[in-house]
Amino acid sequence: MSIKLAIDLDCTVLNTTERLVEYINERLPVNLKIDDIKTYSIEEALPKQYRWIVDAGFRDKEMWKGVEVLPYAANVIKQLYDEGYEIFFATSSLPENLRKKINHLARNMYLPKEYIEQHTINISDKYLLNVDILLDDCLTHLGNTQRNYWSVVFDYPWNRGDIDKQPCVTRVYDWLGAYTAIKTIESLIKEDENDDVTP
Repeated sequence: MSIKLAIDLDCTVLNTTERLVEYINERLPVNLKIDDIKTYSIEEALPKQYRWIVDAGFRDKEMWKGVEVLPYAANVIKQLYDEGYEIFFATSSLPENLRKKINHLARNMYLPKEYIEQHTINISDKYLLNVDILLDDCLTHLGNTQRNYWSVVFDYPWNRGDIDKQPCVTRVYDWLGAYTAIKTIESLIKEDENDDVTP
């Protein structure tokens, strides 16, 4: 049985929010920090008069030029690919940003470009995905009661709390931890594959 992984892009593969914070601080007198962002809405961490810059940043090529792949992500994803995992990139991006992300992955990941293009999905309701494991930073996707996948949550200030009490959720702090979590989950899936058990 081939394990199917769905991997979010922003803050899971790419340092998008970190770069956006840098972009905002270059342009406004706010001194925003990642730790200030306590909810999935970056705007809520800003004074009302400056909230417009979040949308502007996501639409600005200059912001995207500074986005980088997170440490170890490219190597670990390539290793998983080589080990036979079926990997999908699942993002709830603005449609106009999807092509930018695909091109960015094609330049910076160690996977064939055609594989990336064929395995990148723009989807808001990730609980609809038919995968075994979702790696993400958004609580809505990770803890949805309708999900049928195991969840691996990349640790950020906006996703700490009760999500860790839910079954089939594992918190990680980097891609080396994500690899270990995936291998552990795979062993649990294989133990239960003959039982009528779903997460």
